[in-house]
Amino acid sequence: MSGRYKGNPISMHLLHADRIRPEMFDRWLGLWEITTKEILPPQSAATMQAKARRIAGRLAAAIHGSRPGSADPRQERHHSTPG
Repeated sequence: MSGRYKGNPISMHLLHADRIRPEMFDRWLGLWEITTKEILPPQSAATMQAKARRIAGRLAAAIHGSRPGSADPRQERHHSTPG
């Protein structure tokens, strides 16, 4: 959280996009929540969990076009919106 990291996690994850499945983000977030609750004070854990959800959302959108926990975007395209 220092802001020192200057890498590009999206480009690094895109290198392995063919091996990263959408459900992996939900699993990682679950493990992250358990771990941060175990080792951090509650407010720090909540802050780190929120940051992880934002990061996972950006990565999942870049790799799969969807956010963690959302429906498969390939299926959503086939449903029309009432209106």
